[in-house]
Amino acid sequence: MFDFDPRVEPVAREGWERSVEALPAPTAVVGKDGRLLLANASFRRLLLGKAARFEPLPGRPGEVQVGPRAFSLLVRRLPDRELWVELQEVAVQHSAAPLERPKIGARFLSIAAHDLRGAMANVRSFAGLLLSRGLVEGERGRKGAEAIVRNADRALALARDVFDSLRHELGEMPVNLEPTAFGPLLEAVVQKALQSALEPAPKLETDLPLGLPQVSLDAERTAHAFRELIDLSMANAGAAGKVEVLARVVPGHLLAAVADDGPPRSPEELAYALDRDSAAAHENRLGQAFRLCFAREELEAQGGRVSLASDEAGNEVQVLFPLALAG
Repeated sequence: MFDFDPRVEPVAREGWERSVEALPAPTAVVGKDGRLLLANASFRRLLLGKAARFEPLPGRPGEVQVGPRAFSLLVRRLPDRELWVELQEVAVQHSAAPLERPKIGARFLSIAAHDLRGAMANVRSFAGLLLSRGLVEGERGRKGAEAIVRNADRALALARDVFDSLRHELGEMPVNLEPTAFGPLLEAVVQKALQSALEPAPKLETDLPLGLPQVSLDAERTAHAFRELIDLSMANAGAAGKVEVLARVVPGHLLAAVADDGPPRSPEELAYALDRDSAAAHENRLGQAFRLCFAREELEAQGGRVSLASDEAGNEVQVLFPLALAG
Protein backbone atom coordinates (compact mmCIF):
# COMPACT_ATOMS: atom_id res chain seq x y z
CA MET A 1 0.00 0.00 0.00
CA PHE A 2 0.96 3.65 -0.41
CA ASP A 3 1.14 5.19 3.07
CA PHE A 4 1.56 8.82 4.02
CA ASP A 5 2.86 9.94 7.40
CA PRO A 6 2.76 13.74 7.90
CA ARG A 7 5.36 13.44 10.64
CA VAL A 8 7.96 12.67 7.95
CA GLU A 9 9.01 15.88 6.26
CA PRO A 10 8.96 15.58 2.46
CA VAL A 11 12.14 16.31 0.54
CA ALA A 12 12.09 19.80 -1.03
CA ARG A 13 12.24 20.06 -4.80
CA GLU A 14 13.39 23.49 -5.92
CA GLY A 15 11.08 25.03 -8.49
CA TRP A 16 8.03 22.91 -7.72
CA GLU A 17 7.09 24.12 -4.23
CA ARG A 18 5.08 27.19 -5.35
CA SER A 19 3.34 25.29 -8.16
CA VAL A 20 2.19 22.54 -5.82
CA GLU A 21 1.18 24.87 -3.00
CA ALA A 22 -0.91 27.12 -5.28
CA LEU A 23 -3.28 24.34 -6.35
CA PRO A 24 -6.59 24.00 -4.48
CA ALA A 25 -6.85 20.24 -4.99
CA PRO A 26 -4.81 17.88 -2.79
CA THR A 27 -1.59 17.54 -4.80
CA ALA A 28 1.73 15.78 -4.24
CA VAL A 29 4.92 14.88 -6.06
CA VAL A 30 5.99 11.25 -5.71
CA GLY A 31 9.55 10.03 -6.34
CA LYS A 32 10.49 6.98 -8.37
CA ASP A 33 10.85 4.99 -5.13
CA GLY A 34 7.25 5.82 -4.13
CA ARG A 35 8.37 8.32 -1.47
CA LEU A 36 6.49 11.58 -1.08
CA LEU A 37 8.68 14.50 -2.17
CA LEU A 38 6.23 17.41 -1.96
CA ALA A 39 2.68 17.88 -0.65
CA ASN A 40 0.55 21.02 -0.55
CA ALA A 41 -1.48 22.24 2.42
CA SER A 42 -4.69 20.80 0.98
CA PHE A 43 -3.10 17.36 0.81
CA ARG A 44 -2.03 17.63 4.43
CA ARG A 45 -5.38 18.97 5.63
CA LEU A 46 -7.07 16.03 3.97
CA LEU A 47 -5.35 13.75 6.44
CA LEU A 48 -6.00 15.99 9.47
CA GLY A 49 -2.42 15.61 10.63
CA LYS A 50 -2.67 11.84 10.99
CA ALA A 51 -0.90 9.01 9.22
CA ALA A 52 -3.19 7.57 6.58
CA ARG A 53 -3.42 4.76 4.10
CA PHE A 54 -4.73 5.19 0.59
CA GLU A 55 -7.02 2.22 0.01
CA PRO A 56 -8.11 1.40 -3.57
CA LEU A 57 -11.88 1.35 -4.01
CA PRO A 58 -13.13 -2.13 -5.01
CA GLY A 59 -14.41 -2.20 -8.57
CA ARG A 60 -13.28 1.39 -9.21
CA PRO A 61 -9.69 1.31 -10.50
CA GLY A 62 -7.95 4.67 -10.41
CA GLU A 63 -9.83 5.73 -7.27
CA VAL A 64 -8.79 5.62 -3.62
CA GLN A 65 -10.47 6.10 -0.28
CA VAL A 66 -9.01 8.03 2.64
CA GLY A 67 -11.24 7.60 5.65
CA PRO A 68 -14.83 8.38 4.56
CA ARG A 69 -13.82 10.33 1.44
CA ALA A 70 -13.08 9.04 -2.06
CA PHE A 71 -10.78 10.52 -4.71
CA SER A 72 -9.86 9.82 -8.31
CA LEU A 73 -6.18 9.88 -9.23
CA LEU A 74 -4.76 12.18 -11.89
CA VAL A 75 -1.15 11.24 -12.59
CA ARG A 76 1.26 13.21 -14.77
CA ARG A 77 4.92 12.57 -15.38
CA LEU A 78 7.49 15.27 -14.66
CA PRO A 79 10.67 15.71 -16.73
CA ASP A 80 12.87 14.26 -13.97
CA ARG A 81 10.85 11.00 -13.91
CA GLU A 82 8.95 11.93 -10.79
CA LEU A 83 5.15 11.90 -10.71
CA TRP A 84 2.64 14.67 -10.19
CA VAL A 85 -0.33 13.13 -8.33
CA GLU A 86 -3.55 15.14 -7.98
CA LEU A 87 -6.61 13.93 -6.06
CA GLN A 88 -10.09 14.95 -7.23
CA GLU A 89 -12.89 14.18 -4.77
CA VAL A 90 -15.68 11.91 -6.01
CA ALA A 91 -18.82 10.53 -4.41
CA VAL A 92 -18.47 7.36 -2.37
CA GLN A 93 -20.78 4.71 -3.76
CA HIS A 94 -22.02 2.26 -1.19
CA SER A 95 -21.91 -1.38 -2.17
CA ALA A 96 -25.01 -2.79 -3.79
CA ALA A 97 -25.96 -6.09 -5.31
CA PRO A 98 -23.81 -6.59 -8.41
CA LEU A 99 -25.61 -6.32 -11.73
CA GLU A 100 -26.01 -9.61 -13.51
CA ARG A 101 -23.87 -9.65 -16.63
CA PRO A 102 -25.47 -10.69 -19.90
CA LYS A 103 -24.91 -14.36 -20.66
CA ILE A 104 -26.75 -14.45 -23.99
CA GLY A 105 -24.27 -15.10 -26.79
CA ALA A 106 -21.32 -16.26 -24.68
CA ARG A 107 -21.82 -19.92 -25.56
CA PHE A 108 -22.35 -19.02 -29.22
CA LEU A 109 -19.05 -17.11 -29.26
CA SER A 110 -17.19 -20.12 -27.85
CA ILE A 111 -18.64 -22.42 -30.51
CA ALA A 112 -18.03 -19.98 -33.36
CA ALA A 113 -14.44 -19.29 -32.25
CA HIS A 114 -13.71 -23.02 -32.04
CA ASP A 115 -15.12 -23.80 -35.48
CA LEU A 116 -13.60 -20.84 -37.32
CA ARG A 117 -10.18 -21.13 -35.73
CA GLY A 118 -10.19 -24.90 -36.16
CA ALA A 119 -10.81 -24.64 -39.90
CA MET A 120 -8.11 -21.99 -40.36
CA ALA A 121 -5.65 -23.97 -38.23
CA ASN A 122 -6.11 -26.95 -40.54
CA VAL A 123 -5.31 -24.81 -43.59
CA ARG A 124 -2.22 -23.43 -41.88
CA SER A 125 -1.03 -26.87 -40.75
CA PHE A 126 -1.38 -28.38 -44.22
CA ALA A 127 0.48 -25.51 -45.90
CA GLY A 128 3.22 -25.76 -43.28
CA LEU A 129 3.47 -29.50 -43.83
CA LEU A 130 3.90 -29.04 -47.59
CA LEU A 131 6.71 -26.52 -47.00
CA SER A 132 8.53 -28.53 -44.33
CA ARG A 133 8.58 -31.70 -46.49
CA GLY A 134 9.55 -29.97 -49.71
CA LEU A 135 6.36 -30.98 -51.46
CA VAL A 136 5.81 -27.61 -53.13
CA GLU A 137 7.24 -27.35 -56.66
CA GLY A 138 8.96 -24.26 -57.95
CA GLU A 139 9.68 -20.83 -56.50
CA ARG A 140 6.19 -19.57 -57.26
CA GLY A 141 4.57 -22.50 -55.45
CA ARG A 142 6.84 -22.06 -52.41
CA LYS A 143 6.03 -18.34 -52.12
CA GLY A 144 2.34 -19.12 -52.44
CA ALA A 145 2.50 -21.65 -49.60
CA GLU A 146 4.48 -19.21 -47.43
CA ALA A 147 1.82 -16.55 -48.07
CA ILE A 148 -0.87 -19.00 -46.97
CA VAL A 149 1.04 -19.70 -43.73
CA ARG A 150 1.57 -15.97 -42.99
CA ASN A 151 -2.03 -15.02 -43.65
CA ALA A 152 -3.37 -18.02 -41.75
CA ASP A 153 -1.24 -17.05 -38.72
CA ARG A 154 -2.55 -13.48 -38.92
CA ALA A 155 -6.15 -14.66 -39.30
CA LEU A 156 -5.83 -17.03 -36.33
CA ALA A 157 -4.41 -14.29 -34.09
CA LEU A 158 -7.00 -11.76 -35.25
CA ALA A 159 -9.88 -14.21 -34.76
CA ARG A 160 -8.65 -14.96 -31.25
CA ASP A 161 -8.50 -11.28 -30.36
CA VAL A 162 -11.85 -10.42 -31.96
CA PHE A 163 -13.68 -13.21 -30.13
CA ASP A 164 -11.97 -12.31 -26.85
CA SER A 165 -12.98 -8.68 -27.40
CA LEU A 166 -16.60 -9.77 -27.83
CA ARG A 167 -16.31 -11.91 -24.70
CA HIS A 168 -15.04 -8.84 -22.84
CA GLU A 169 -18.15 -6.97 -23.95
CA LEU A 170 -20.21 -9.72 -22.29
CA GLY A 171 -18.00 -9.72 -19.19
CA GLU A 172 -16.77 -13.20 -20.14
CA MET A 173 -13.14 -12.71 -21.18
CA PRO A 174 -11.25 -15.61 -19.54
CA VAL A 175 -8.39 -14.53 -17.26
CA ASN A 176 -6.13 -16.62 -15.04
CA LEU A 177 -5.12 -14.37 -12.14
CA GLU A 178 -2.01 -15.31 -10.16
CA PRO A 179 0.43 -13.31 -7.98
CA THR A 180 2.94 -11.95 -10.48
CA ALA A 181 6.22 -10.08 -10.09
CA PHE A 182 5.37 -7.05 -12.22
CA GLY A 183 8.86 -5.64 -12.77
CA PRO A 184 10.42 -8.82 -14.25
CA LEU A 185 7.32 -9.42 -16.39
CA LEU A 186 7.53 -5.95 -17.93
CA GLU A 187 11.30 -6.21 -18.38
CA ALA A 188 10.88 -9.49 -20.27
CA VAL A 189 8.29 -7.89 -22.57
CA VAL A 190 10.67 -5.03 -23.34
CA GLN A 191 13.52 -7.43 -24.16
CA LYS A 192 11.34 -9.38 -26.60
CA ALA A 193 10.26 -6.14 -28.25
CA LEU A 194 13.92 -5.14 -28.67
CA GLN A 195 14.87 -8.52 -30.13
CA SER A 196 12.15 -8.46 -32.77
CA ALA A 197 12.32 -4.75 -33.66
CA LEU A 198 13.19 -4.01 -37.28
CA GLU A 199 16.23 -1.81 -37.85
CA PRO A 200 16.40 1.12 -37.72
CA ALA A 201 14.32 1.19 -34.56
CA PRO A 202 13.58 3.93 -32.02
CA LYS A 203 15.42 4.00 -28.72
CA LEU A 204 13.60 1.90 -26.09
CA GLU A 205 14.27 2.77 -22.44
CA THR A 206 12.93 1.38 -19.16
CA ASP A 207 12.52 2.93 -15.74
CA LEU A 208 11.46 0.04 -13.51
CA PRO A 209 12.50 0.43 -9.85
CA LEU A 210 13.47 -2.63 -7.86
CA GLY A 211 10.96 -3.90 -5.33
CA LEU A 212 7.76 -3.27 -7.28
CA PRO A 213 4.94 -5.18 -5.57
CA GLN A 214 3.49 -8.42 -6.84
CA VAL A 215 0.09 -8.02 -8.46
CA SER A 216 -2.58 -10.62 -9.12
CA LEU A 217 -2.57 -10.71 -12.92
CA ASP A 218 -2.96 -12.95 -15.92
CA ALA A 219 0.72 -12.90 -16.90
CA GLU A 220 0.11 -14.02 -20.50
CA ARG A 221 -2.58 -11.43 -21.19
CA THR A 222 -0.64 -8.67 -19.43
CA ALA A 223 2.49 -9.44 -21.45
CA HIS A 224 0.48 -9.51 -24.68
CA ALA A 225 -1.20 -6.18 -23.91
CA PHE A 226 2.02 -4.37 -23.01
CA ARG A 227 3.80 -5.83 -26.04
CA GLU A 228 1.07 -4.31 -28.20
CA LEU A 229 1.40 -0.95 -26.43
CA ILE A 230 5.19 -0.98 -26.88
CA ASP A 231 5.04 -2.01 -30.54
CA LEU A 232 2.44 0.67 -31.30
CA SER A 233 4.53 3.32 -29.50
CA MET A 234 7.67 2.28 -31.40
CA ALA A 235 5.82 2.55 -34.70
CA ASN A 236 4.58 6.03 -33.77
CA ALA A 237 7.98 7.22 -32.55
CA GLY A 238 9.79 6.25 -35.75
CA ALA A 239 13.44 5.33 -36.18
CA ALA A 240 14.76 8.60 -34.73
CA GLY A 241 12.38 8.64 -31.77
CA LYS A 242 12.28 7.27 -28.25
CA VAL A 243 9.93 5.04 -26.27
CA GLU A 244 9.98 4.78 -22.48
CA VAL A 245 8.39 2.09 -20.30
CA LEU A 246 8.07 2.87 -16.59
CA ALA A 247 6.34 1.65 -13.45
CA ARG A 248 5.73 3.34 -10.09
CA VAL A 249 3.78 2.92 -6.87
CA VAL A 250 1.27 5.77 -6.44
CA PRO A 251 -1.47 6.17 -3.82
CA GLY A 252 -3.27 2.83 -3.63
CA HIS A 253 -2.12 1.74 -7.08
CA LEU A 254 0.67 0.42 -9.26
CA LEU A 255 1.13 2.70 -12.27
CA ALA A 256 2.67 1.45 -15.52
CA ALA A 257 3.11 3.68 -18.56
CA VAL A 258 4.36 3.45 -22.15
CA ALA A 259 5.32 6.81 -23.67
CA ASP A 260 6.67 7.85 -27.07
CA ASP A 261 7.91 11.16 -28.46
CA GLY A 262 6.25 10.70 -31.83
CA PRO A 263 3.59 12.92 -33.42
CA PRO A 264 0.79 13.70 -30.93
CA ARG A 265 -2.72 12.40 -31.53
CA SER A 266 -5.33 14.91 -32.62
CA PRO A 267 -8.26 15.70 -30.30
CA GLU A 268 -10.48 13.69 -32.66
CA GLU A 269 -8.18 10.65 -32.40
CA LEU A 270 -8.10 10.92 -28.62
CA ALA A 271 -11.91 10.95 -28.55
CA TYR A 272 -12.23 7.54 -30.19
CA ALA A 273 -8.83 5.90 -29.66
CA LEU A 274 -9.90 3.61 -26.79
CA ASP A 275 -13.36 2.78 -28.13
CA ARG A 276 -13.23 -0.40 -30.21
CA ASP A 277 -16.14 0.19 -32.58
CA SER A 278 -15.40 3.88 -33.24
CA ALA A 279 -11.68 3.23 -33.71
CA ALA A 280 -12.27 0.41 -36.21
CA ALA A 281 -14.78 2.55 -38.13
CA HIS A 282 -12.30 5.45 -38.41
CA GLU A 283 -9.45 3.17 -39.48
CA ASN A 284 -11.77 1.08 -41.69
CA ARG A 285 -9.83 -2.06 -40.77
CA LEU A 286 -8.78 -4.06 -37.71
CA GLY A 287 -5.31 -2.58 -37.54
CA GLN A 288 -3.43 -0.45 -34.99
CA ALA A 289 -6.58 1.14 -33.59
CA PHE A 290 -8.09 -2.24 -32.80
CA ARG A 291 -4.84 -3.49 -31.27
CA LEU A 292 -4.78 -0.53 -28.86
CA CYS A 293 -8.41 -1.09 -27.89
CA PHE A 294 -7.94 -4.82 -27.36
CA ALA A 295 -4.88 -4.17 -25.16
CA ARG A 296 -7.13 -1.90 -23.07
CA GLU A 297 -9.76 -4.64 -22.80
CA GLU A 298 -7.21 -7.27 -21.75
CA LEU A 299 -5.93 -5.02 -18.97
CA GLU A 300 -9.39 -3.90 -17.82
CA ALA A 301 -10.54 -7.53 -17.62
CA GLN A 302 -7.94 -7.91 -14.84
CA GLY A 303 -9.04 -4.84 -12.88
CA GLY A 304 -6.79 -2.24 -14.51
CA ARG A 305 -7.74 1.25 -15.71
CA VAL A 306 -6.28 2.47 -19.01
CA SER A 307 -6.00 6.10 -20.11
CA LEU A 308 -4.37 7.84 -23.05
CA ALA A 309 -2.81 11.31 -23.09
CA SER A 310 -1.17 13.30 -25.86
CA ASP A 311 0.55 16.69 -26.12
CA GLU A 312 3.40 18.34 -27.97
CA ALA A 313 5.90 16.06 -26.19
CA GLY A 314 4.29 12.89 -27.55
CA ASN A 315 1.84 10.22 -26.38
CA GLU A 316 1.49 8.18 -23.21
CA VAL A 317 -0.69 5.22 -22.24
CA GLN A 318 -1.12 4.82 -18.48
CA VAL A 319 -2.36 1.69 -16.71
CA LEU A 320 -3.41 1.77 -13.04
CA PHE A 321 -3.68 -1.51 -11.13
CA PRO A 322 -5.26 -1.28 -7.64
CA LEU A 323 -2.83 -2.51 -5.01
CA ALA A 324 -5.73 -4.43 -3.47
CA LEU A 325 -4.73 -6.91 -6.16
CA ALA A 326 -1.25 -7.22 -4.69
CA GLY A 327 -0.21 -10.72 -3.71
